[in-house]
Amino acid sequence: MKTAMQELIEWVNVNDLSIKTSLYNNELINKLKQLQEKEKEQIMKAFESGWNWNYDSEKYYKETYNQK
Repeated sequence: MKTAMQELIEWVNVNDLSIKTSLYNNELINKLKQLQEKEKEQIMKAFESGWNWNYDSEKYYKETYNQK
């Protein structure tokens, strides 16, 4: 499974966009990666606030969203 931010980063990298070679695209990718970290923190915080307090949220995120 991928997060929405992971899918967007992949989509921007894969698709042949007219802005792909511009500085704007590099800035966009950098910003998306920053937001991906924020999204990760939000997912982990939401998980910790949920029903399963005995499960490590970092482990949950890695098992569910890391595609590396």
